[in-house]
Amino acid sequence: MDKAGQVFRDSPMFNGQTPLQLMFAFVSKIFEDGQALNDEIHSMCAVTLIMALLEHIEGIDEHIHTINQLFLKEIGYSQVQSYKNMLVQGIMMLFHYNLQATFASFQQLGALGQVEGQSNVLDYILANTQSMDKDFEIKRMLIGLVTITLQPEST
Repeated sequence: MDKAGQVFRDSPMFNGQTPLQLMFAFVSKIFEDGQALNDEIHSMCAVTLIMALLEHIEGIDEHIHTINQLFLKEIGYSQVQSYKNMLVQGIMMLFHYNLQATFASFQQLGALGQVEGQSNVLDYILANTQSMDKDFEIKRMLIGLVTITLQPEST
């Protein structure tokens, strides 16, 4: 996927699904299994796959809303700090991938305002930044924050 991202994205269908559709079905299954097993470490694999997609494949903007839905669902279940950090990294990579589409999706999902006493996605990010102490966590956090900060005012 990282050596030939566009080839992966544009590959022909297999059993009626594109490779991206198959990947998102696999990611969803990993999240479902992680919840069923009550094992957030298991679910980290899905976040890693999503970040790999965002880091190596252009032109998957139509999947941002799906990714946001998956991440928001996982945020509701997350308990282990390393998993929370991983989810924040994934969200920050979404901001870097396509800031406008990510914010629009979060807004459509009602994740940017207070919802029934629950914190919004930005509060979740801020609440988990101090626990990030690994280089790769900090790098992804900074990439997302710089993307948000350096966007022209018209967005």
